[in-house]
Amino acid sequence: MERSAKALCLLFSLTLGVGCDQARGASYYFDQNGATAGFGLTGGGVYSWDNPDSGAVQYWNSVNGGAGTFSRWSSLTGTDNIAIFTGVADGYTVNLQDDVWVGGIRLNTSLNSAKAVVIQAASTKKITLAPGAAITNVAGSGRHLIFGDHIDLVGDILLDGNGTVGIRGVGNKYTGTITLAGLTANATLSVASDHRYAATTKMVINQGSISLVDATSATIAELKGSGGSVLGVSNSTLILDQNSNTEWAGVLGSNTAGTASTQALSFEKKGTGTLSLTGITNHSLNGKVTVHDGALYIGGNLVQSSLVTGVTNGVFVKDGALFGGTTSSDKRVYLEAAGSQLSPGMLGEVGTLTLANGLTASSGGTFNFAFNGLDELGEAANSKIVMSAGVLTLGGVLTANFTDLGLGDMDAGQSYTFTIFEADGIGGSLSLWTVGDLPTGWVAGPEAFSIDGNALRITLHVIPEPSTIALTLLSLVALVPLYRSTQKEGHANR
Repeated sequence: MERSAKALCLLFSLTLGVGCDQARGASYYFDQNGATAGFGLTGGGVYSWDNPDSGAVQYWNSVNGGAGTFSRWSSLTGTDNIAIFTGVADGYTVNLQDDVWVGGIRLNTSLNSAKAVVIQAASTKKITLAPGAAITNVAGSGRHLIFGDHIDLVGDILLDGNGTVGIRGVGNKYTGTITLAGLTANATLSVASDHRYAATTKMVINQGSISLVDATSATIAELKGSGGSVLGVSNSTLILDQNSNTEWAGVLGSNTAGTASTQALSFEKKGTGTLSLTGITNHSLNGKVTVHDGALYIGGNLVQSSLVTGVTNGVFVKDGALFGGTTSSDKRVYLEAAGSQLSPGMLGEVGTLTLANGLTASSGGTFNFAFNGLDELGEAANSKIVMSAGVLTLGGVLTANFTDLGLGDMDAGQSYTFTIFEADGIGGSLSLWTVGDLPTGWVAGPEAFSIDGNALRITLHVIPEPSTIALTLLSLVALVPLYRSTQKEGHANR
């Protein structure tokens, strides 16, 4: 093994002109004066980051505060090498001249507050990140590492640190999976202007935040993780075009400092997949929520600030799409088409969906309810909708589907009554409701729906299993000879 490693090192040395330590990967420090890393100018400046075919790369040294030149950011050796930006307090700009390959990028400088190191290019240049590479800002909150104009950042990255990393230039984008973990909860990815993510970008957010600014419209392919947040201002929009099924325990929200119409984040769910927002928290989405395709479940509260005016808000569910959860929604919900669906409870669970601003349902809309046996009082436990405020507008015939989650016993041969919808004005809707899908072994009578005050209820019957019916019939058949024998004895005794 040791001989093989030495042979590989020698091969790199002979073919690429690099030392063995560099071939295995190391940290390299940006040096503004071209000689000693970490020292040089006292103010900001503009420098070049190039990748020549041969010779030393200007401004890069292998020793922080010392000498040691670095020769290549190549696809073979550069993927192991970490680029560390050190230096002056007022920040500086680095113009990328060539495509480069890196194992990580780190901002490790004592910047003044609100200062930045900006990496940009005159025309499109690519920074390719090694798998699992980290982009780290440890300069502190309010200090920025910015990817500016024409930077094409490619690869799966781990974003950590406690400062801001920004994608904020003209003609730049990011492609890959961003894992926002954060050494602290202050790690922030700031994204400006339109189309800063490729449509294939995925995000794993565990803590820290993604910040969308300057009327950003960002499209990503997947969202999941255990925490963190996506925040937006200036009428920003996060578009999730996701075909997979994921859960995220983080927060979607607008900038809480904003009170004007420009301080709003809108969210659009596209793609066939399901996103479940499992965090029990407030999602202050002051813009509109649109479910175009697939399903969106929200477990926390969907908050609408009364201070934000002049923007369209509400939850709009398109044809074939589904909105559900256990949220308490300040936004009015619109089932806009015959194929729109509303499902109280999180995916695979019973729960209550509370609507605090009313509901509009088009004719043909579908409501999905679930039950899972009896609660501790012996009553049927089921999902339901409670409209605590607002106006109920039902546009025509509606379908109610039912699913048995199978988590509790329901006695065969018994009837159960479920309260499925509580709302002022529900009383006049009895004739609009029809029974759709039912679990195997359940039937509904001709007058299954009923109204009790402001509550819509349904009564369903559990029919015995076929095997139970067969056993009952066999028992009856077995009693026939005994019955006949009894009859004969009766006649003989007369």
